[in-house]
Amino acid sequence: MKLLEFDLEKALSGKYELYQRNGIKILEWKYFKNAEQISKCICAIPENEREIITFYNDGWLDDEDSSDYDLMLAVKPKKYYVNIYKQTRTMSFGGVYETLEELEKNKLDFCVKTVEFTLDDE
Repeated sequence: MKLLEFDLEKALSGKYELYQRNGIKILEWKYFKNAEQISKCICAIPENEREIITFYNDGWLDDEDSSDYDLMLAVKPKKYYVNIYKQTRTMSFGGVYETLEELEKNKLDFCVKTVEFTLDDE
């Protein structure tokens, strides 16, 4: 997984997951937009801590030096779906769909399995 430098606007968009620079996933986080921007205005719970840690709006834990605990972004993996079909002597794949509804609408009678997979879209 590729981690990207923290950007508050991108984080707020919901298209990214939050991690710490050391690779620890953030389970929950909250940005307090009414807090003074020079104070720590982001609260987060890393999966290994289960306690609240506060960060500045640039994602840094410390206001002077970067650390392994600073916030980073990771693109949320996007789900895709594909049907597998059994034909007389071969197996084949149908189109790749972004929703189950779209997949079901295009499913043929001789489908033997539906497979879900994820990709990191950037």
